[in-house]
Formats: sequence, C-alpha cells, structure tokens
Amino acid sequence: MHLILLRFFQDPAGHFARQGIPVPHVTAGTNLLAFQFVSAALPDLRKQMQSQEEARTASAFQMFQVLFDDLTSANLISLHRIKDNEAWIIPRLTAQPVPYPVNPVITHLGEDFLEFITEPREAAKSSDTRPNHS
Repeated sequence: MHLILLRFFQDPAGHFARQGIPVPHVTAGTNLLAFQFVSAALPDLRKQMQSQEEARTASAFQMFQVLFDDLTSANLISLHRIKDNEAWIIPRLTAQPVPYPVNPVITHLGEDFLEFITEPREAAKSSDTRPNHS
C-alpha cells in the first residue's frame, strides 16, 4: 500500500487523467484533505481498508493516516498536518489566488527511492565481478 501511494503522489494529476477523472483543483483559502484526495483517486484501495464491521466507519481514514505518517516521517512525501495533528492535507505549493491543480507531493528522496526499486543500476550490474565456478 505504501508503494501504491508513493507512486500516486509522484504524479497525482496524471493518475486522475489516466482514470478519466477530473483533476481536483484547490481553491484559494481552502485545504484539501489527503484522505479525501486519495479516496477519490484510489476508491478500490479505500474499500480494501474499510472495516467489515459497519460500526467501524473510520477505519479507512485511520489506515490512510498511518500510511501518510509512515511516508511523511520517512521523508518520501511532503504533506502537512492540521486539526491538532489529526489529519493530513495536501500542501499549497503556490501562492496563486485562483484554483490550481494538485502538484506532486513526492520528495526528491521519494523519487530516488522509486527509481532505486524499479530500475537496475549500472553500478550494481558491473560490481558483480565474481568468477562463475559452475
């Protein structure tokens, strides 16, 4: 789930476009809750995290909060806390007074991490110079 979110936060507008969903815009003077944003983009993931118990309506929210905590504390994404640290929001990366589309919130470290786990590095290939004694 962490990797799904990390890849989503790398290009949220692209994800919405690929899914045929209008890209959310943040209006001036408002905050966009990360939970609402991700729920709109990844409804199947939200359903997976929802408790089977009807009375436990906050379980998906709480699970996402834990994932956001993990990714933010590892400096892989950049979200901001609000409401006495009870919720994460998408940071405003622009001072524009008009609505703007959500920008990527992945950090440089997050980008490097995704690259590291998805693409083999030349140095790793060439460093394995042990002779093969089969």
